[in-house]
Amino acid sequence: MNDDDVAVVRGLLERHRDLTGSPRAAWVLENWAEAQARFIKVFPHEYKRVLGVARAEKDDGESTSSSTLVGATEVKHG
Repeated sequence: MNDDDVAVVRGLLERHRDLTGSPRAAWVLENWAEAQARFIKVFPHEYKRVLGVARAEKDDGESTSSSTLVGATEVKHG
């Protein structure tokens, strides 16, 4: 997880603890240095692939052909 992900998870845990009085959330927050390393980011493979395609196109700048993603299929134009 990146720093933004860690901040979101910690914020959600703090909110959960505050709203529910959860002893488990309190324990995780008290032991945050150890506990945060055990969290992982779950990411669907297809979504990650689509983001990678979009990122690669952005990094390449404007190309001679543009592409559009439709569902899980990449469609090239022009």
